[in-house]
Amino acid sequence: QTEGWHHSARPLKPGNVGIQIIGNVTLIPEDEESFDIRGLGLQNGIIPNGETGNSATVLGTSDGGAKLINRLTGGAGNNPDTVRLLNGNGLPVFPLPTVQFNVGFIRNTELNARAFYFPIQIGDREISFINVGFGFKHDLKQWIPSIALSNFSLSLVANYNKAIAEYDIEVTNLTNNPQDQQWIFDNTTTSFGILASRRFPILTLMGGLRYDNSKTRMDLKGTYLVGESPSPVVTKDPVSQDFTGSRVGLNLGFKLKLGWFSFHIVGTA
Repeated sequence: QTEGWHHSARPLKPGNVGIQIIGNVTLIPEDEESFDIRGLGLQNGIIPNGETGNSATVLGTSDGGAKLINRLTGGAGNNPDTVRLLNGNGLPVFPLPTVQFNVGFIRNTELNARAFYFPIQIGDREISFINVGFGFKHDLKQWIPSIALSNFSLSLVANYNKAIAEYDIEVTNLTNNPQDQQWIFDNTTTSFGILASRRFPILTLMGGLRYDNSKTRMDLKGTYLVGESPSPVVTKDPVSQDFTGSRVGLNLGFKLKLGWFSFHIVGTA
């Protein structure tokens, strides 16, 4: 959700307000639509007979969730618990829309804020996505007299964005296991750069350089039974992983204005 913040380097005039409905989509290669469970090295997950071990990613097929048998359950004559992994959404793209509010402020500065809640139904389960963020755009030409009257816009832009995905894990046939398990994906991205644009009667061309820094955290929350039956150990919040990344990118795009509405396409290389 670092994309789509700015479609022109020209800030809104003080007091002017704009609302944008932004659609972001993610495309992945066909060979990334599934993964092999056997490559995870699971010690307590058994692949049942008849299952290949291939399971869908989020962008995989809608009937591609594989089954696993939890060998830590089933003590004292009980049947082991069988868990089916998530199906994919069955779509060629992964949509993540958001709504953004823009307002012009003093000193040729524009303030931005976005927020959206988006539940996605995958089979009989639901993943909820929450997206919030804020940013700004500040005109640089006003501080450079030699280009102040030129017919293009030049601004400093920056934004902060947080996207959270939550999924309540459905565990069955575990009567002694608390039912509060949850998977949480938390991504925080900060971005800043310089953006230039040139406006024509109905078309605005734009381009610029930017730096992105991203921090992602994946947590498995709740309490779980770990260890050999019939005397397993209860553990709380067993998995927490952090990933960081950064990039310098080139932004290119255009805005087509059609009356009260405008159409934007922006890409990053």
